Amino acid sequence: MTGQPPFVRRLELSALDERTVVSSIEDYNHHFEVSLTHDGDVVTDITARAVRAPWSPCVDAAGELRELIGRPVGERPRVDAPDRHCTHQLDIACVGVRFAGSGLDHRSFDAVVADWDEPEGHAVVERDDGLRLEWTVARSSITSPPPYEGRLLGAGFTTWALSTLDPDTAEAALILRRAAWMSPSRGLDLDQYAVLPESGLPEGVCYSAQPQRIHVARRNRGMARVVQPPSRQ
Repeated sequence: MTGQPPFVRRLELSALDERTVVSSIEDYNHHFEVSLTHDGDVVTDITARAVRAPWSPCVDAAGELRELIGRPVGERPRVDAPDRHCTHQLDIACVGVRFAGSGLDHRSFDAVVADWDEPEGHAVVERDDGLRLEWTVARSSITSPPPYEGRLLGAGFTTWALSTLDPDTAEAALILRRAAWMSPSRGLDLDQYAVLPESGLPEGVCYSAQPQRIHVARRNRGMARVVQPPSRQ
């Protein structure tokens, strides 16, 4: 044990009425909300709000989500160029589209990654109904248990999960994968950087890092917040 605080990532979904769903994601460096409306069959509108965003262009990424209008609710939508989106807004938008067809009023996921700065960390995600995944993770891969053992946390994981796992397990796995991938950010003080390239984030990996934005993407200082682990973990 290193004594470093865990990385905590919380996803909440709520049906405000029979046609409106709000989803949110919160961790140390991010807090986004996505609202969508639907007619029972397809998404009819979608908007997003950046409560806490690490970089100045993040607030403008909501417009990219409009490609989800017309997609069927009750299933996870696919996009051709996810790197064009804000990673975190797209994550909760996709979960929200699936949730909109569930008939549920509420759903939540809590992901916690401990020992993220060690050669191996411990990653857990738990859904509010008790669905739970637990992994041992290295810097860029999952080391146990099967069938996740040996899977990289980067490119290719989404395609594998959606084609191999049942929909509920795949959804939880994608949430945990993102938390494990993001967990080293718990140890970063992004306020020391003035613009995005100074952080080392590669060009082109998300909305703010696109070539036309990355060099003018300013740090939104004071946005980090400690998210406490859930009591059920």
